[in-house]
Amino acid sequence: MALSFIHGIAVGIIFTFIALFTKFYRLTPFVSYSTNNITNRTSDLRHVTNISYEGYQFFVFSHESPMVRAYLDVVRDTVCGLTLRTRERAYSSDSQARPMDIGQRIKGLDWPLTGITMVGQRRLINIEWAIRFVIANDVMGDFIECGVWRGGSSVFARAILKALDNNDRHVWLADSFQGLPKARTTNDNDDWSKMEYLKVSLEEVQTNFRSFYLLDDRVHFCKGYFVDSLPRYFIDSRLPNDKYHVNFSKTSNDIHRGDLIDLLLEGHDAMSFYYNSINRILHMNNVFSSETNKLLNQIRDHLRYHMICQYRSVLNVYSYEWKSIHLIERTPFSTINHTISLSLIHDVHSIIFVQLLNEWMPKLQSVMINAEGRLV
Repeated sequence: MALSFIHGIAVGIIFTFIALFTKFYRLTPFVSYSTNNITNRTSDLRHVTNISYEGYQFFVFSHESPMVRAYLDVVRDTVCGLTLRTRERAYSSDSQARPMDIGQRIKGLDWPLTGITMVGQRRLINIEWAIRFVIANDVMGDFIECGVWRGGSSVFARAILKALDNNDRHVWLADSFQGLPKARTTNDNDDWSKMEYLKVSLEEVQTNFRSFYLLDDRVHFCKGYFVDSLPRYFIDSRLPNDKYHVNFSKTSNDIHRGDLIDLLLEGHDAMSFYYNSINRILHMNNVFSSETNKLLNQIRDHLRYHMICQYRSVLNVYSYEWKSIHLIERTPFSTINHTISLSLIHDVHSIIFVQLLNEWMPKLQSVMINAEGRLV
């Protein structure tokens, strides 16, 4: 009985997934919007006003002090090396320093000798625009820079969030902190990996944050080459944990009662998570997605009656308790308050949900095929 329920877990919803994927990849419209359509407005909901700044339409919040603009300008120009112009130099490919060309520095076309970011003033302005935009529009997520050199762009990002008194978002820096990797194919060479100028240690980057009083518990460092480090630092910890299912697939050892209970609880919580996520999508009450909602309802019913209930039946056999559904998180979709249609938002959320849930099917299938023969 402990395993008989598993045989019906994956089969019932696979065809619904296929139908839903087919619907979206064939019928979902893709709508493009110009910058003006999105940013040239005032958000009464968030008390946000638009101003024109350096060619960008910036969201300015009602609680902002006038000193915010002055502070961010100073931090921005300091990290890109424009504050002490008489002393700054540019680094050349022959390892020599030459006088700085201000026009190139603004555009990010040279390498600073003392500045701590290569991106230039214009791209830093764009970073500020992007951060203000996602805050004003309630777009969930953190800031991550992949390949940070001396960390200046991330320093500026943290300065923006702190100046705007935003405590919900974190800043992540992903880098080897030891330069570029050696060539892995014959089509590449090792010139970049040999450049000492590009090798900046984690300690130096952290010191740069400290010099701006910005190194705090909302700044995180992902050390290592991307292929190795990024899988270890999955930012959204609210997604269902799959640790026991992954470990199960990596070993051929026998499993004991405790191992089985861990698998059952992890599967139960994951399916409850997606059950709650479907409810959140359905509660958008989008009248233009009735066909999609029919499919989502089918998936929800399968999750409830063919998976969650059966997980609980087996856990009952072992006299083991489970979490109530209302205590389990759901997919952290945000409600984006701009001109994109509710129908498009609904369909995009549905695609994301199906992709995430579909990733669980091979894990459940692996347990279904192999658990019975390994249980002792």
